[in-house]
Amino acid sequence: MTTATTALEKTRVLVRIDPTGDPDYMRLKAEVDGLCRNITDMEVHDQEEIEHITRDVNLGIKVRNEVEALRKVWKKPALTAGRRIDAGFDLLLKPLDEIKKVAGQKVTICKQEMRAEQARIEAENRRLEAERQAAILETVDFETGEIPDIPLVVTTPTPIVRDKTVTELGSERTEMEPRYRLVDITKVPTGLLMLDEKQVKAQLKAGVRDIPGLEIWEEEVTKFRAR
Repeated sequence: MTTATTALEKTRVLVRIDPTGDPDYMRLKAEVDGLCRNITDMEVHDQEEIEHITRDVNLGIKVRNEVEALRKVWKKPALTAGRRIDAGFDLLLKPLDEIKKVAGQKVTICKQEMRAEQARIEAENRRLEAERQAAILETVDFETGEIPDIPLVVTTPTPIVRDKTVTELGSERTEMEPRYRLVDITKVPTGLLMLDEKQVKAQLKAGVRDIPGLEIWEEEVTKFRAR
């Protein structure tokens, strides 16, 4: 057995994915089916029947807790294995994501520097040409119309800055991308603001019944609590 195979064997985890054959699952399914059938068929017309359906619903709450507990038992090996798998592959993925950001920053800075140099050279070339034209005007003989032989200015070639670079493996493209920071939240359009429903419900639970911009009313609901 090779070293790689030995390492693989040590990290293998047996994960069950079909709980329907589990004895505890089958027992709970029978209870769920019975409770659902009873409550669906039950008619509620008096206090005794309210007590009856209340007992069944509370029994259903307890059964639900058992179902959730059993589900956690079944999922734990898979979740644990999944976290270990993710952690292992993150060791490879995160460095690749990071170097992509680093490379992007390097290319962006390089192009910014190249554009700055491009602008500097163009400005210098314009200055040299302006000096040449001024020299011509200063030495031209307006009576004879003779123009002095002033050599052309040897300008520095302007570097080319490409917005896109294509290689046999792919390409890069530099483009302007919008960014933002919050300056004054009171001026942000209401359509871009999100209602904090968790805070609203907390205030309603605390007894608040008047919140500007919200219509608040009460509805009668029946709640069950298992002991």
